[in-house]
Amino acid sequence: MPLQQVIQRLAQGISIAFHPIFIPMAMAYVILETSPFRYPIGDYRFIVPLLLTGIFTIIYPIFMLLICRGLGLVKSADLRERRDRIVPYIATSCFIFWAYFMMRKGSDPVIGQIDILT
Repeated sequence: MPLQQVIQRLAQGISIAFHPIFIPMAMAYVILETSPFRYPIGDYRFIVPLLLTGIFTIIYPIFMLLICRGLGLVKSADLRERRDRIVPYIATSCFIFWAYFMMRKGSDPVIGQIDILT
């Protein structure tokens, strides 16, 4: 494999790993990891915020993008045109606020102290 293809694949891998859709999940993990007394690893109180963050910021936006693509609202999953980005951005913003609300008003008051919007 030529060096140019190796560099291109490496760049694509880095681009996927640091895609903005994965950043809230990574930051939630960092926040929870730095609070070991409040959220011990393996405890349900560590898993619940990670699951909520993952579902609302990764699963739902990807599912919504697939629905928009099926309905013809977006041309491709790459969202290269500005017009294609409007609906996914609005929906993803709603999902992020929904995740924040679920954590803020959830059954565990300590989870509500995680400010994912700051």
